[in-house]
Amino acid sequence: MNRVCVVFKMSAVGLVCCYGRNYTPMTIMVLLRIGFFALCLFAPIAVFASGPAWEECPYRVRIYVMGEYRPPREFARTVRERCAVHWEAYWTVQVEEPAAELREWLRTDFADSEEKPEDWAKLDKIFVAESTSETLKLREFDTATKRLGEKRSFPLGDESKFVDVLVQGLYEVFSPLGRVEQSGAEHVTLLLRGKNLQPPTVSIRTDIFLPFLRTLDRSAGLTQVDRIPWTVLVAEPEESEFLGLRCRVESGVHAPLGVRRRGRTEIYALAVPTPHTPTLLRFVARSATNIGTLPGYSVYEKIPGEKTAALIGKTEIDGTFLLKPDAERSVRMLLIRDGTTLIARFPIVRGLESVTRVPVPDDVVRLEAEAALLGIQEEMIDQMARRDILNLRAKKFEEQDETQRLRDVRSELLRMKDATRYHLELNILRERLRSEDPIVERRINRLFSDTRKMIGTFLQ
Repeated sequence: MNRVCVVFKMSAVGLVCCYGRNYTPMTIMVLLRIGFFALCLFAPIAVFASGPAWEECPYRVRIYVMGEYRPPREFARTVRERCAVHWEAYWTVQVEEPAAELREWLRTDFADSEEKPEDWAKLDKIFVAESTSETLKLREFDTATKRLGEKRSFPLGDESKFVDVLVQGLYEVFSPLGRVEQSGAEHVTLLLRGKNLQPPTVSIRTDIFLPFLRTLDRSAGLTQVDRIPWTVLVAEPEESEFLGLRCRVESGVHAPLGVRRRGRTEIYALAVPTPHTPTLLRFVARSATNIGTLPGYSVYEKIPGEKTAALIGKTEIDGTFLLKPDAERSVRMLLIRDGTTLIARFPIVRGLESVTRVPVPDDVVRLEAEAALLGIQEEMIDQMARRDILNLRAKKFEEQDETQRLRDVRSELLRMKDATRYHLELNILRERLRSEDPIVERRINRLFSDTRKMIGTFLQ
């Protein structure tokens, strides 16, 4: 399709060149006809040369089978035939038994490894199937997003059912891929790969997607893939257009897809398979100075769009919180609070990942500042009440002409802290209480600012 655009651009350039020249109308008409003829001649060739469109591309799939099960001679052909029953136009399948060295490597978390087989660049999905006498473990690797899925276990039982269990497992761990065609602050439009092909006969879940940012070089080669953090896309099929699937953006960060980025980039989205395992949230401090755990944080959960959130528990002494898998597969917004302070807010799909690391602001310094400033404010309120009482006594003693007692009361009033002394205490305290986290630092600044306003209101 890019070559078709080039033909259009060449025609436009031709028109611009004609503008301002002393060409007769007849000459211009001849040039336009030549351009139109070139477009009709080369556009089909350009489309053919550029390969099938995204929505007409099948998934190129390779299945590695290893473990205790020893495949018979016709095993690969049997698997391909069984897959073709449901995915005839949707998948092109290869089945291999990996060599010993590759087999050991496939057992690792190889997603970030740079030593992947060279021919993987021509594939879209890699499935690793490892069997024991009782179970078959499956996981998917998507080459476009570099995401390695969680392992799923399926009971195996009789070896004669191995192919049935394998094919059924492939359907359950398979994650369709989409490309973001139109991006907005709250909604995007996804174009699913192979959407114009004959659909598979089995049901595929395409209701929740994880977005990934792909960075390309000048020759459209992939240089880097990053998951867009704390963001999910929720499909809205009833609002979808003819050109793609409309999705709602749920995120814990501002404008996750609308940020201007340098260089050539594109956004892909990977569908979330049905979760079956609990998710362990592990809260860690963003500050490098705090290496301890973060216990006692309140965890709230709410449905996106609703105003109220329900308390579902607090973090354990080791700073973790366990979320059970959600039978409805729905997205939930989690709100993390330390007391009354909102620490973090992010969407999550229960069971999507077995362990999720959640960096949160190190709130220890803010809590210390809050406690110290609360003590100063309470002292100031007590002093104000004491001052009012002493002023009443001074007035009474002055009326009764009790000079000595009046002098003692005035001396006590003079010994009380004034605004200058309180500001000096705040300056010393502020120098000691500082945080490396900019969010925490802003909150501490707000606490000190409120205290200074209180001093200015009551003691100036």
